[in-house]
Amino acid sequence: MCIRDRFSDLKSRYNELLKAYNELLENNTRLKKENAELFSKNNELRLKLKQLERLKSQWDRIVTEINARTLNGPWACDFLRQDVNFSVVDSFKNFSWVGDVKKVVWWIITHVKYVRDAPYPYIEVLGNYSGYKLYWHFHEAQYAMETVERGIGDCEDQAILAAALLKHYFRDSGAGDVYVISIFDPVSGKAHAITLIVVPSEDRVAIVDPVLRPGNLVGEGINIFVGSPEKALKSWAEAFGWPNAVVYKAIGVNEYKEFSSNAEFFTWLRKKFS
Repeated sequence: MCIRDRFSDLKSRYNELLKAYNELLENNTRLKKENAELFSKNNELRLKLKQLERLKSQWDRIVTEINARTLNGPWACDFLRQDVNFSVVDSFKNFSWVGDVKKVVWWIITHVKYVRDAPYPYIEVLGNYSGYKLYWHFHEAQYAMETVERGIGDCEDQAILAAALLKHYFRDSGAGDVYVISIFDPVSGKAHAITLIVVPSEDRVAIVDPVLRPGNLVGEGINIFVGSPEKALKSWAEAFGWPNAVVYKAIGVNEYKEFSSNAEFFTWLRKKFS
């Protein structure tokens, strides 16, 4: 091959390489621009992610605060952990505790007016935060001191207050324990809350229901029902007009328990006596 042919061949290859170089240069410029755009977009998305995380944190806090008022989970125990800053009765006395319970019920009757709650939201968080479901409840729980300060409350508010007033009376002395139990009536489809006192040394319980107070009376068979778990619940159910009532939840200072039947509730309760 002569020099002229080799030169022509090299020039052709040079032009091809130059063209490829220019294409690479254009691609490099385009990729730099796209990279800058992606970097800017990434920063925008990071900023939005932080904003969403803050909103999620605020939302979770709101959901927790709302749901905490519905007594639908272990957090309900907090309502019984709060102390009231006064006492209606003195320390536990053997053979006279029923009389002291009457004093507590009478205090609630004369200081708290029954007022039904307005509809209150309950928010269910779906798996992996894929969404939420909103329900409406007619029971917004109040802490004991809120009920005292407001002077109003419905069944669960008065049950919580009774439990708070009786908590130290029984727990500090080791004489027994106090719970708020939720009851469902399959006939009417309604629910109710009352206070349960467990006294293992006497192998009996007391059901306290300040809302059940015909003529503002107080006493056994009126709004205090004492006896075996089965007897006490049956007596209350008959007095309240819910003979088919089913206990479906018990809330204690350190215990939250759900039941599918009264038999399951009685089995759980009997273990408190052993």
